[in-house]
Amino acid sequence: MMRHNFRLASNTGTIARKPTYAGGEDFKEESDRLVQDYPSRSYRDDKTPLCWLLSQPTPKPNMLIADASFLDGHILVCTYLPNLFRFVCTLRSANLALKELKPIVVLCPNQLSDHDYESLSRFPQLFFMIGDPRVRRDLELACIEMADKVVITNMSQGSRDAGAAGNDDFFDNSAM
Repeated sequence: MMRHNFRLASNTGTIARKPTYAGGEDFKEESDRLVQDYPSRSYRDDKTPLCWLLSQPTPKPNMLIADASFLDGHILVCTYLPNLFRFVCTLRSANLALKELKPIVVLCPNQLSDHDYESLSRFPQLFFMIGDPRVRRDLELACIEMADKVVITNMSQGSRDAGAAGNDDFFDNSAM
């Protein structure tokens, strides 16, 4: 059984839920570090949904991994543009049960920018790998065989802001 403790989110002035679990110990360690809150807005006029977030940002070196061999059942995102704020918001939506969250591995040849890091650092179980999604060895290092789902997006090597302008739609997590 899950109960919620409510607290005032300091950065948004809204009430956020912090889950606590009665019974089972499966998610106790994570529930102490997770809250349901609104992530900081990454784009102007963004309608950001309520999401599962870490109470403190993940240090950038902890988000970067050399391989995903420690994961099983993750979501592998193959992309050339790492600005996936809206996509990650959908996968960390507060309407998902905590046990439904799957680790996300983003395979991208581009380094995570400071802006992308700042907007994504509070999402739980989000990892970045530097590699080319079109190279078999990089896909193997990302453990494509062990991934529960593979998402291919932004495979053109165009400008970083090409996908950021004008599209306010969130990805449909039921399609995944």
